[in-house]
Amino acid sequence: MSQLKILHIYEDDFSPEKSWQLLEWCLSRGADEFTIASCIYSENTPPTVCDDLFQALSPFDCGVEGRDTLRSLRPEVITLRTLCPESITVLRAYFEEGLFTYIVRDEGTPEDPMFYRAGKLMLGIITHEGEGILHITETEHEIINRMGFTAHTSPLRLPYLHSVVLSD
Repeated sequence: MSQLKILHIYEDDFSPEKSWQLLEWCLSRGADEFTIASCIYSENTPPTVCDDLFQALSPFDCGVEGRDTLRSLRPEVITLRTLCPESITVLRAYFEEGLFTYIVRDEGTPEDPMFYRAGKLMLGIITHEGEGILHITETEHEIINRMGFTAHTSPLRLPYLHSVVLSD
């Protein structure tokens, strides 16, 4: 694979459906695993939404590994799940407003979906900031431009994403 570059994506450039189209494109380009990097919930309420999501995703569990998540300067140990059309269907049910969904609920809010290709972060979103990255080749950047996806060379709200270094 040729040299990878980091591009920035912003929620304002994506309708919910367009975000799912981007994920489908990533799947078609080799994305094969994902994680939901976190789940927030009220201290006084059980995280039922997140529990339900993780239960629905359990058939796709494929292990625990260290991966980049955009939430730390070092790889984090995370639960990985197989990315496939069926797991995307489950994600669609819980990220009702697309991959950038950030609806705070007492019973739980899944956050920060991260998608991997051959163990490397390909698409990562920080949902509460409405911003993420694509880690793709120049040729793939040209392809997504022709498909009508917008990707930027610098971050909007998260300056640390400008200097993010993904592990090799």
